[in-house]
Amino acid sequence: MDVLGASNYTINGNIRTAVAGNTETTIAGAKRNLEKSGTGTLTLNGTNYFENGIILSGGRIIAETAKSVDVGAASAVTMTNFSTLEFSTVAGTTETYDKLITGDNGDLEKTGGGTLTLSATNIPYAVIIL
Repeated sequence: MDVLGASNYTINGNIRTAVAGNTETTIAGAKRNLEKSGTGTLTLNGTNYFENGIILSGGRIIAETAKSVDVGAASAVTMTNFSTLEFSTVAGTTETYDKLITGDNGDLEKTGGGTLTLSATNIPYAVIIL
C-alpha cells in the first residue's frame, strides 16, 4: 500500500497485509508493507498489521493505538526525511509498543493523556510528549 502526496488520509477499520490471499487481507495484491511519503498526514485507527514493516519517508502517521502500526517480528517502522510518527493516547489508558523504530531522521511524538511505553530494544528516538 503506497500513500503519496500532500493529502490527509484516515483509514478506519483493519488492514492486514500478512499473507497474500488471506481472507483477512483487505488490500488486494498488497506488498505486505506500508510506505508513506509526501507532506500529508495518514491516520491509522484499529488493528493493522504490516508484516514487512512501515517506511515513513515524509509527512506524519498518527497511530490511534499501538496496534494501529503493528509490524512483523523481523520488521520495523523506518523514518526518514524528517517524518513524524505520532502515538495518540487516550487519557486513562496505557499503550505498549514493542516494535523497532529506526531511521536516519524523524520525530516520534506522544500526544493525549494516556501512557505510552516503548519496550523494543535499540529504539534510537527520544519521545516528544505534547
